Amino acid sequence: MPISEKRLAANRRNAQKSTGPKTAVGKFKTSRNGIKHGLLAKTILLDGESRIRFQEIYDALCDEFQPITGGEYSLVDKAAIYQWRLLRSWMFDTLSIRNAMNNQSSAETQLDLPTRAMLAVHALNENSKQPELNSRYEHRFDLQHHPALRSLQRLKAEKLAGTIQSHQPEENKESDPPMQTHQNPLETQ
Repeated sequence: MPISEKRLAANRRNAQKSTGPKTAVGKFKTSRNGIKHGLLAKTILLDGESRIRFQEIYDALCDEFQPITGGEYSLVDKAAIYQWRLLRSWMFDTLSIRNAMNNQSSAETQLDLPTRAMLAVHALNENSKQPELNSRYEHRFDLQHHPALRSLQRLKAEKLAGTIQSHQPEENKESDPPMQTHQNPLETQ
């Protein structure tokens, strides 16, 4: 649908007001807008897994915890990777059950879906160590994920407490500290 001349003029006026980020943190964040994935993708993601979905998880953690230092980014990396691996273990469980349901006898396929799923889980537990293995992986990733999140939450609380206590007049504030660069686990150099 074509845009009206009036709307186009308003858009141009509004664009003149936007001059971009002013702070070092804002400039750093926008400098990362064009970065593409690749460097560690083969280490973290399996073939067929969504780089976009992983990036969404990573970006959500960055937005929530606002990492600045290399250590903070390292915690975000770990939290994103462990969360991804936890999601993968859940996917493996689902696929295992779905596969077992697809291999059920014709009599079993006549049953309702919850019953079929229960029978599939029972068959998997009897015939394979995969459910137990998946459960151990899930537990391990969960144990790894939570300390990284707790550390990030503690750092965020400390930052908030620091900003609340440091209300100084603008002329007394020191200049922004230099930004440390960081690449997320899927970015190329």
